[in-house]
Amino acid sequence: MDIEVSIHGLIPDTQANQQILVLKAKENGTGKFLPIWIGPSEAHAIKIILEETALERPLTHDLLKDLMTFFKTPLRKVVIHKLVQGTYFANLHLENRGSELIVDSRPSDAIALAVRLKSPIFIKEDVYLKQHINLKEKQPAQQMGLES
Repeated sequence: MDIEVSIHGLIPDTQANQQILVLKAKENGTGKFLPIWIGPSEAHAIKIILEETALERPLTHDLLKDLMTFFKTPLRKVVIHKLVQGTYFANLHLENRGSELIVDSRPSDAIALAVRLKSPIFIKEDVYLKQHINLKEKQPAQQMGLES
């Protein structure tokens, strides 16, 4: 089963020079978050869409969105489907001439594209249940910026 998630936020990890992309289940996910460490440029690509920041020139994900729109290849969904040695794997589920085309992607790129195309993001249940963190106490949630 796939669990639909939304982006709860981005948190800087200055020690690793990365950002933590925090995902949260859309339903029945109170207090449960899935952190994914991503690079600063991918985080920027996601953040500008979430904050509705206007750019003078398109980023790579904007170009891909424009091409997919022009060629009428909708992104039906993104699925984060496995975790191997600390690395998440995702697939883009595209529609191509009435059939489904599945393309391998880094989760950060897949999510950056999904937010531009307003496509749903899913995580395989086994990955989510093994990797989520449960923040029940208010203090740790506030410290991480993850208060639900």
